[in-house]
Amino acid sequence: MDHGKFVKADMCSAAELRVWLNKNYLQRESVWLVIFKRAVPSKHVNRDEVLDQLISSGLIDGVRQQVNDLQSSGRAALGIK
Repeated sequence: MDHGKFVKADMCSAAELRVWLNKNYLQRESVWLVIFKRAVPSKHVNRDEVLDQLISSGLIDGVRQQVNDLQSSGRAALGIK
């Protein structure tokens, strides 16, 4: 999967993700939501927290992939509310 095809949005907390979704949920293009893994506990957002935020915004969690040793990303389809 080509990371360069979509905009990348880095998240360090569920609250930060919520703020970002509130500002961007009408966007038509998918994005890569990049989150830190458990190895960085101060910035880690677990999958359940991400899914809760996406579902409550009416969005779909899609493909996941590794960014580097400390981060992974998941593609989210936006603009479907």
